[in-house]
Amino acid sequence: STPAGSHSARINDYDNLEIHALKVSKTCGLTTGVDCNVLPVDTVFVLDQSGSIGAANFAKLKAYVAARINLIPFSSATGPRVAILGFHTTVAVHCDMRSDKVSLLACIDQMPYPAGWTNTPEAIKQSGAELARAGCDGTARICVIELVTDGEPNLGPTNALNPTQLETLSLQHATTEKEKGTIINAVGVGTSTGLTSGFLGSVASTPAGSHSARINDYDNLEIHALKVSKTCGLTTGVDCNVLPVDTVFVLDQSGSIGAANFAKLKAYVAARINLIPFSSATGPRVAILGFHTTVAVHCDMRSDKVSLLACIDQMPYPAGWTNTPEAIKQSGAELARAGCDGTARICVIELVTDGEPNLGPTNALNPTQLETLSLQHATTEKEKGTIINAVGVGTSTGLTSGFLGSVASTPAGSHSARIDDYDNLNRHAMQVSKTCGLDTAINCDILPVDTVFVVDQSGSIGATNFVKLKEYVAARIKAMPFSSGSGPRAAVIGFHTTVEVYCQISSDSSSLLNCVNQMPYPEGWTNTPEAIQAAGAELARAGCDPLQRICVIEVITDGRPNLGPTNALNPDQLQAQSLEYGSSEKAKGYRINAVGVGGDKGLSPRFTTARHWARIDDYDNLELHAKKVSKTCGLDAVVDCGVLPVDIVFVVDQSGSIGAANFAKLKAYLLKRIALISFSSASGPRVAVLGFAFSVNLYCDMRFDKASLLTCIDQIPYTEGGTNTPEAIKQAGAELTRAGCDPAARICLIELITDGEPDLGATPSKDQLRTLSVQYATAEKAKGHLVNSVGVGNSAGLTLAFLEELASTPVASHSARIDNYDNLDNYAQKVSRSCGLDGGPAPTTLDCSGIGVDIVFAIDQSGSIGAPNFEKVKAYLTKRINMMTFDSASGPRMAVLGFSTSNRWYCRLQFDSASLLSCVAGMPFTGGWTNTPEAIREAGAELTRAGCDPTANRFCVVEVVTDGEPNLGTSSALSKADLEARSLQYGAELKAKKFIINSVGVGGGTGLTDYFLGTLASEPTDSHWARLDDFSRLDVFAEAAGRTCGVDATPSAGYKHCAGYVSSGNDLPGYGGVRMAPLLAQLVCDQSDLCLGYTYKGSGSPGIVTTVWLKTQWDCVPDAKWNSYQKPPRQIRGFAGGQAACPAGPSGCGCTGTRCAFANPTAGVGAFIATAATFSFATGTHQSFAAYSLRITQKLEILVANAVMDLDQDSSIELQSGSSMALAVAATFSGAGTFRALAGSALSFAAKAVFNVAMDIRTAMTVNDNVEMLMANSVLMATSTVSLGRNSKWNNSHKTRMASGTVFSAAAGAALDFTGGLEVAASTVSMVTTRITASTWVMSSASTFTSSGSLYAISSHFTATSCAMQFSGDTVAVNGTFNVSNSTNVTLENSTVTTSSTVTATESAVMRLTSSTTFVMSKLTMSLSSVFMTSTSVMSVDGASATSAATQVGSITSSSVITGGLFRLKKGLMRIAQAQLASRMLLSPAATAISVGHHRRVLLKSDLSSYTSGAEVCAANSGSDVTLESNTYANYDTSCNYSAATWNVAGTTSDYSITSEISGNLEVRSGALLVLSAVTSASGALFINGSLSLNGNIEIWVTSVGTGTITLMRWTEANCTDITSQVTLDNCTSCTVSVVASDPSESCYLQVVFSNVTSTVQAVHNVTAVCGRYDTTWFMAQIQAYYPTAYDYITDLTSECGPIIFKHYCLGGTTADANALCTALMNDATLQSVFANPDGDGDSDSALYSLLVLLLIPIGLAAFAVYHHKKRKVPDAPLYFGPQLAPNPVPALYASPIPLSPVPTPPPPPGYRFAPPPVPLQ
Repeated sequence: STPAGSHSARINDYDNLEIHALKVSKTCGLTTGVDCNVLPVDTVFVLDQSGSIGAANFAKLKAYVAARINLIPFSSATGPRVAILGFHTTVAVHCDMRSDKVSLLACIDQMPYPAGWTNTPEAIKQSGAELARAGCDGTARICVIELVTDGEPNLGPTNALNPTQLETLSLQHATTEKEKGTIINAVGVGTSTGLTSGFLGSVASTPAGSHSARINDYDNLEIHALKVSKTCGLTTGVDCNVLPVDTVFVLDQSGSIGAANFAKLKAYVAARINLIPFSSATGPRVAILGFHTTVAVHCDMRSDKVSLLACIDQMPYPAGWTNTPEAIKQSGAELARAGCDGTARICVIELVTDGEPNLGPTNALNPTQLETLSLQHATTEKEKGTIINAVGVGTSTGLTSGFLGSVASTPAGSHSARIDDYDNLNRHAMQVSKTCGLDTAINCDILPVDTVFVVDQSGSIGATNFVKLKEYVAARIKAMPFSSGSGPRAAVIGFHTTVEVYCQISSDSSSLLNCVNQMPYPEGWTNTPEAIQAAGAELARAGCDPLQRICVIEVITDGRPNLGPTNALNPDQLQAQSLEYGSSEKAKGYRINAVGVGGDKGLSPRFTTARHWARIDDYDNLELHAKKVSKTCGLDAVVDCGVLPVDIVFVVDQSGSIGAANFAKLKAYLLKRIALISFSSASGPRVAVLGFAFSVNLYCDMRFDKASLLTCIDQIPYTEGGTNTPEAIKQAGAELTRAGCDPAARICLIELITDGEPDLGATPSKDQLRTLSVQYATAEKAKGHLVNSVGVGNSAGLTLAFLEELASTPVASHSARIDNYDNLDNYAQKVSRSCGLDGGPAPTTLDCSGIGVDIVFAIDQSGSIGAPNFEKVKAYLTKRINMMTFDSASGPRMAVLGFSTSNRWYCRLQFDSASLLSCVAGMPFTGGWTNTPEAIREAGAELTRAGCDPTANRFCVVEVVTDGEPNLGTSSALSKADLEARSLQYGAELKAKKFIINSVGVGGGTGLTDYFLGTLASEPTDSHWARLDDFSRLDVFAEAAGRTCGVDATPSAGYKHCAGYVSSGNDLPGYGGVRMAPLLAQLVCDQSDLCLGYTYKGSGSPGIVTTVWLKTQWDCVPDAKWNSYQKPPRQIRGFAGGQAACPAGPSGCGCTGTRCAFANPTAGVGAFIATAATFSFATGTHQSFAAYSLRITQKLEILVANAVMDLDQDSSIELQSGSSMALAVAATFSGAGTFRALAGSALSFAAKAVFNVAMDIRTAMTVNDNVEMLMANSVLMATSTVSLGRNSKWNNSHKTRMASGTVFSAAAGAALDFTGGLEVAASTVSMVTTRITASTWVMSSASTFTSSGSLYAISSHFTATSCAMQFSGDTVAVNGTFNVSNSTNVTLENSTVTTSSTVTATESAVMRLTSSTTFVMSKLTMSLSSVFMTSTSVMSVDGASATSAATQVGSITSSSVITGGLFRLKKGLMRIAQAQLASRMLLSPAATAISVGHHRRVLLKSDLSSYTSGAEVCAANSGSDVTLESNTYANYDTSCNYSAATWNVAGTTSDYSITSEISGNLEVRSGALLVLSAVTSASGALFINGSLSLNGNIEIWVTSVGTGTITLMRWTEANCTDITSQVTLDNCTSCTVSVVASDPSESCYLQVVFSNVTSTVQAVHNVTAVCGRYDTTWFMAQIQAYYPTAYDYITDLTSECGPIIFKHYCLGGTTADANALCTALMNDATLQSVFANPDGDGDSDSALYSLLVLLLIPIGLAAFAVYHHKKRKVPDAPLYFGPQLAPNPVPALYASPIPLSPVPTPPPPPGYRFAPPPVPLQ
């Protein structure tokens, strides 16, 4: 019968009929449904309050319960009732069972968040007790427990019961309650792996699918509340046919889609419509809108499925542009037209598009502006309560996940989705329909997926790997949120020679895991076709219907099908049969996911589609694959990185060896990696960035905001310094932990990028640092964190073995070696293919499948090659094709072009390996000339034709293989030079498009120059061109180039091949005397310890990486033979200065008093190292050291005055532990060597010392009084104690660094000049009455600094990070920026600090100004920082760079505080937001308004009146004009007099005191206000020595009056304009103002005439009065006089409310306290009664208005304003206080005045108003 909604019903299963019987009986059987208000349901909400939830999420949980309560139609105690119970470590009933909605809402609002553990069993038990106490017995009433929790039961490590035992106890208590007839609904929130869907389903009533639910996060609880309320709260889910959802499908019809894909899009919408259970107009409805250049509604809102399907079928495809903003706007209009308002119905817009908004080049709005407009329209709709789901289809880079997420409702992870292509829309339709169309994503536990795991058991796997394979299947099963038969199910089949079903389809995880555990490993052959057939049969047996469930077969194998040599079918035939059976299963609607493991390439990717197959390097990587694929509910073999919860900490080397240019490339790499990550929300990918040199800095904490990450990375500085690898790894792990990265729920990854071994100088040693790095990396891996280690460059110290020790296993996937920083760009693209999880793939195991690379081979067929060599070229192409793993058009593609006199295409770009191999096999040898330029041009054209786009994450490669120069013979009009030039021109054009060109020259043809090959190739040329001796070398070259997936012509230095092809004995270019070792063909480092890892590949490279092999045997060489040795080049790391293995060489070279050298003299390498007990410099004045390292074990003596010790770059002087040097005479250490003083040595200076060499001080060092130290090289002090005596001097023109616990002090009179800059890290510095000059000064890493009576001059900038500094009586001048951050604490006592630029204080920095300190700066920027001043201290912003009063000179934001003292702004605009400024303030006339929060704050009387110095308050402007801009407010306090002048007023001469003097003209612009305050009958006056231009207003504040006339202001004007209409008097109702002229006329005067009126109270002018200028005594007198019954109550309110409101509106504090107060007042019954009739006479009309006015005065009462407006449902907004200074409009919130009663008696206080002219109180 009609209405069908009341007379038809759909029940999920027969278990639910019992509840249906109880419901329908309430209507005497007349309908099949019932109104919830007659259904007697008692619900106990059981809310988790444990610590894992967090305060913010607990607030959302309370909002959910409040929403549920608001949706319950309470009527009486016979209808619905509710109780609320909270649990953490303990359990409490917060609201007992009741039906009073108001008290329930108040109860939930007051519910605390105590945090704690998770006592689930006791919570279930006590909720049952509350039902029993309230008389709910399950017969006359329905008894419901709704449990909402985010984790497994857990009472901590000290409790007697562990989580498993607590889970068992929870199930026991739940069973007890269910046996009483109680319904239990179990709701899990979040992604905790401990809280399984199996546990929730077991706690819940049956069927679990109706009584348990898993919600992604707390933001989604809001929708859940609306859904579950439709069942009167009896189930946690609902049939979509009773849910009133209106959906507008908004479909992209633009040209980029194409007709074929648009047909698939229409099929998707048709599938969605078919899955919607339409019933009547009260149920679901749908409309369809299409958009391209224009927008049209094709189907208006309706619930008729037939007409909707017909409508979508007839929808045209017009192509065109993409008018997204108008589409969103019109979809909202259609919802409004159809009456969907977001209250009685759920309103949904589903946008499906393939690209960014774009209306073409001729439109006035570009794509960025259209995107902004789209977001504006989307925000408008979401503010109406509309849900927006945004679905992007395809891989367009313009359509970003960020844009989709911004369009979508929150959380974006639930309301936006990225679909690879239109074929995948069909599956998406089934997923999204499970949420009634409300979400675009779905929890796997309600998705009906049947998965059959088909597991290879063949002999090639091996027993060890088969265990890993079973662990993978077990992990997949554990990740499945089984609930009931209506949710996910799984089965397991094994196959080898035969096939066996080990586990039939089931949703019982325990039995499935047991079954997998017991699977045997029988070995055998590989019967893939029978296994696929058996899997399909199992799906059919279990009733998997693709229309109702998703049916998946996942095949996991390591090789192609093979049943051995005796079988009738060979492997090719078996593969064909597998494909045939696979096609048969896919034709039924089943999905097949194929996972290949290991290196056998026999398993063809044609087995299934690109999204449904994956290639895993080895079985160790299966664990990671399980975690990834579970994010798709097992439906895909790969996953969109945007939904993969990956936390990556990039750990970036900033050391000195990198160089600024390479560091810029390293940052570009990071920017590209970030650009390639699909960020969505906190549940998706997140990134942090950490940099390290000597110290470690976290530059970007963990976040998912792409824009802020890009900005953050762009600002990372290049610090130079050492290489503190261990600390960097340690802190990266700490950041993962801090950000809450739990390896059980997220993938936690550290990516280390470095160019060298760990190195912090002499101590700790490099070996110690390497060991520590490995220890820390091992500790992180033990936590479940992944570590990827990437080495860049050819540093010998950074070995591949060390990188592999750091990396996760398998190391081949998690470590990589990159040739140089130019190649990082390609690497970024490669590694992003794995969502950043793999640090390779490493060269020896590289799988190119999934790498988007298009390669066109341009092959020379000219006559000079010859037929035999051309066959070798074809063999080379065949090998290259066989090395590539083709999968789909999104992976690798290849083409082959032959060229001679003319060109011929043999294979166009394709990914069919069989076709490519056939095409190469058929290539003829044509002979002819060499038309290279035309070949390059055609190859580029082919890439363009095939759509290869380098900006869309593909590599576009042209590989030219030739044996000679371009040549078309003598008959051609083009010469060889012309052809070469044209080749380079065409090559340059392709490279400009970002195409890559690899040039390979074969043979020794003189015409084919290295210059031509190198110029033709892409940068860096070392990676993109090669020269091979002959065609036989192509075979080796194929392997090398193939390992780069064809992107580079040569591999990186990370390959473990030391094979050398340089002739024996040849010098390395540029390194005379360092020669190649004897030829060691194919020497592999794994087999020999002779490879030192120094890889050389210069211009003219043979194409294969060659390795310098240096023998490591040592000999002791007598001095006489030394000249036959040559020192090694400094560039070879580990051999600089020859210190690699001395003093005791490996072969017993003692080296004492002799020279220790490499044993092989013919190699020409050696070193000179000597050790002396005592070394005395006693003769001569000059001693030179060449490749000489002098180590002192006892004493170094310099006995000759002005001696010079000259050390070359490979020489050093080193004081060993126990030795000493006491310099008693002047000496100079010159050259490029190093002077070291190691720990345990002693160093003192009693005479002038000059050090032009580098100094490395790691011990105690004393500089005596009056001694001068001159340095002209770097100075490092680490773990040292350095003391400078009185009047000593320290001058270093290079950088001085103090680190690692150094203590540095300078006595009185010392003069220190750090011209090269000063860096202090983790050290202690103290200065006493010294003079310090520095270019830059950097303090960091918990350093401490104290100073007194000193003078500082910093010529560039000062920076302090994480340190403590105290200045006492110092003078500091900084000619640059002054920066403090990271909890730095700076105390300035009786000091003066000036800086010519900006002072920046961030990240909890604190500055204390005490005892008359003055701090002067040009600009000030503060964020999350504090300044505390004593009363006599001053912080002054002079705004020197400001060009006008409107120029911003800084900001004080983000909870920053400035208190005490005087804050002075001389010029410019200071912005203050969410900060506290509680100092006295002085703004000069050149300074403009200060912005505070939502208000405009200007110079206030309350600020000025506290000044002690009248001259400062009333000081004249120094000879310039004064202009008051709009919205500014200048106060001249007339009580502050400082001089007198004689004025001629109306022909009389009188003396007047001048309050303030403006020496020029005064202009008060429109919207500005000039205030003359503290006016009395004896006031002073304002003297304007110029004209007055008054377009704004003047206000006169009268303090007290008598009788008579005073003159307040004088200005120059010939004809005195009457300005009285623009002048307002406050607090003087009977006063008058007038303008009079002097006689003779030369000046004008403003006069006030008093009429013996006594002023009683100061006027309420603006926020100034509310914030500290009101008279509480007067107010209370008014209350007591007129409303005695309210006096006591208002007294209490005043003391309680005043401070809170004052804090919020006057000090810029947070709104939390004020809002809490407002809520309390709004619900306060006593206050409401006072408002109703405060004077007890029954007349509430006039009393209400009067009390409102009075309350606004002392309390500022925002609280009452909120109460007053909320009663009328006016939207929340910041309350507005203060005068309406024209031209500001009245805020939109108050645009419609609220009707008020007539003004009562007594009237409001005198002078009370909102703005001139007066407006009604709104």
